Amino acid sequence: MNDKLVKKGKRLVLAIIPFGIPGSGKSTFLQTLTKVVGNLNWSIASVSSDGVRKELIDKMLKKDPSLTRD
Repeated sequence: MNDKLVKKGKRLVLAIIPFGIPGSGKSTFLQTLTKVVGNLNWSIASVSSDGVRKELIDKMLKKDPSLTRD
């Protein structure tokens, strides 16, 4: 992260929006990205409008109690 941004109290935000046909690996990509980001001590928020992925959202909420469905 840019040191100048941190010193000024600003945050760098990166938005990634995976899209594609069902079964193309979007959820797997996000799971891998979450692991990498966790190893870097950064924070990540994942938002899904897909009801089929409810299990993944529940799992993420159990791992990090500070997250909410809102």
